[in-house]
Amino acid sequence: MKTLFTICFSFIILFLFSSNSFSQLNGTYIVGSGGNYPTISSAITAAGSQGVNGPVIFDILPGSYSGGMFINSIPGTSAVNTVTFKSQTGNREDVIIIGNCYL
Repeated sequence: MKTLFTICFSFIILFLFSSNSFSQLNGTYIVGSGGNYPTISSAITAAGSQGVNGPVIFDILPGSYSGGMFINSIPGTSAVNTVTFKSQTGNREDVIIIGNCYL
């Protein structure tokens, strides 16, 4: 009985700590095929759910990206902890967003 209690207790603790196991974002991430995030929408979702604990830059690979995008509040952002989306090439015309984008 004690062993069963120990196993159940261990699973409960593991579940509680693993349910929010994603760390906050900090640094530069690549968006696009082969990058950290395959789409701009997935990068937005990660920032919104994980939050940030430092400046974050999403470098977007050249290409076309579709789908509705909505950027709500991102936990942890401030005047110092900013979130920037930019073309990896530095040329904004290399990234084409098809659809609606709401900030």
